[in-house]
Amino acid sequence: MLTKVSEAEVSSTEGFRIKVGRTRISYIDGDHAAGMDVEDEVDPYRLIVYGRSLGKWYPPHEVEAMDVSTRAKILERVSEALTFLSVPYEIVP
Repeated sequence: MLTKVSEAEVSSTEGFRIKVGRTRISYIDGDHAAGMDVEDEVDPYRLIVYGRSLGKWYPPHEVEAMDVSTRAKILERVSEALTFLSVPYEIVP
């Protein structure tokens, strides 16, 4: 279940959080964190999420591989969070 922490952040009962920034979305799950690039599109307004920019964990876990299923799970959770926050978006692979 998702909970709105602020206009730009959600937390989940599964233990992860997602923060939406102007140029980046941060995904935090326990002691692991990763991010992906985003961009505002004006007409029509929506947030473009560049899924390909999600590639590895932030330090100190940058040496751990992020497999395809983990990446897909993160993108799915980001999608759910943006929908929950009522943010129009498009994920570009």
